[in-house]
Amino acid sequence: MNNKFYKNYILQIVWALFFISAILLSLYLYLDNLTTVDCSTFLEISELSETNEHLVLVSGILTLAFFTYTLKTLVTAHSPSPVSHGNGMNKFETIEVSADIRNFTFSLTDSVKNLIGREYRNKLLVNHEHTDDLTSLYTHRYFHQIMKQKEYSYTGSLSVIILDIDKFKVVNDTYGYVVGDRILKNIGEILLNSMSESLKGFRYGGEEFVIVAENYTLDEAYLLAEDLRSQIIRSRVLQSQCDNFPITVSVGVAAYPEQTKSPEDLIDKADRAMYFAKQNGRNQTCIYNENIEKILIEKSEVFRKKEVLLDSALAFVAAVDAKDNYTGGHSEMVTKYSLLLAEKIGLSEEDKYLLRIGALLHDCGKIGIPDNIIGKKEKLTLEEYRIIKDHPLLGNNILKYIIEDESVMSCVRNHHEKWDGSGYPDALSGEEISLHARIVTLADAFHAMTSDRPYRRRLSFGTAITELRDNSGTQFDPSLVEGFIEAVYDFHGN
Repeated sequence: MNNKFYKNYILQIVWALFFISAILLSLYLYLDNLTTVDCSTFLEISELSETNEHLVLVSGILTLAFFTYTLKTLVTAHSPSPVSHGNGMNKFETIEVSADIRNFTFSLTDSVKNLIGREYRNKLLVNHEHTDDLTSLYTHRYFHQIMKQKEYSYTGSLSVIILDIDKFKVVNDTYGYVVGDRILKNIGEILLNSMSESLKGFRYGGEEFVIVAENYTLDEAYLLAEDLRSQIIRSRVLQSQCDNFPITVSVGVAAYPEQTKSPEDLIDKADRAMYFAKQNGRNQTCIYNENIEKILIEKSEVFRKKEVLLDSALAFVAAVDAKDNYTGGHSEMVTKYSLLLAEKIGLSEEDKYLLRIGALLHDCGKIGIPDNIIGKKEKLTLEEYRIIKDHPLLGNNILKYIIEDESVMSCVRNHHEKWDGSGYPDALSGEEISLHARIVTLADAFHAMTSDRPYRRRLSFGTAITELRDNSGTQFDPSLVEGFIEAVYDFHGN
């Protein structure tokens, strides 16, 4: 009886320890990934074989729990009761052995709990390490790690989109870094909401974002990039962050294998395309091609002048706003509305750039108007009205030695012309007025009606829309009015 009991007892212990060892080995191999492999590599491995790893972990824990329970049962069921022989000795003297096994069981259970907790904490650490705290997008470092891995294993089509916020330094310098951070967060939210299983978003730099699009062709990536750029322009929350200063992005796109044999080389090509978009007027999407480098060199002086012109326009706007505090932000909102309509009617990138400059500068002539007239709350006298009507000509005289482009100059000189020829200063009519000036006329009138002025309260949104329709064909170009109204409704979400 004694030999049979000990034999069965030892066999069950050996059997249990064998399976426990197998499970511990599985757990060790699983956790070895977590401790000996770089966290970033592990995260990528998890994405490729997450199901297998979870299966090993879950099955291992369940099996280990089962055999732990079996061992407990074995200890309690087969430990013989102590039988005294009168000399203080038990018949089998197994109580001490059973206690050791019981302690081992409890220790093993605690070890499993610790292993599970360790795995969970390391998972959190990995996710935190690869996520940008401000935008919740992936980090710059993780981008390069996954692209390096794709260098050796990826065989499908792959596109990279890089977005850079235009004039973000101006935003930080003018409105502060708190506002700048809110803008970064808002753009991060727009990108996150557009992500899918085949799209990953990254904060690549201070004001740069990257989208990696798996199984996207070049044309599909371009459409995605344009959609993201358009969402940023139309975002009411984003565009209201810094007193209506227009927040736009310049975007570059490159694709594998169409444009490079190396997935890791995509970011350089997308970055060059984005730089070309910036130099060519900003707020546009450009696809990389081999001619970009040549154009950047040949037109470097042209691009430099464009940059200087935009900076000068922003400086003029700041000066006008400082003079006319009551309508501060008017030029920025006119620019915003003008660009919304430009997107709606499909203006070229060059035309949008010229429109942006013209809209920013349209009221620069107010610098020459006396403060007591600009800020007057009572009705203007005829003489005062004549003086304030001179601001388009004053603006024209200020800029004519600086700006050569007629489209920009027409926005300054002719934004008070009317479709029927009853406007000023040149009494132009119909298509004699440049398209850029006709767009600015609509945007200028709408924002003037929907904002407070020294001499009156703002009109309601609906009343202003009615005014636009009532004056279509007299004051405003009838071919633009409905498109403008649709663009404004889209922007305001009404």
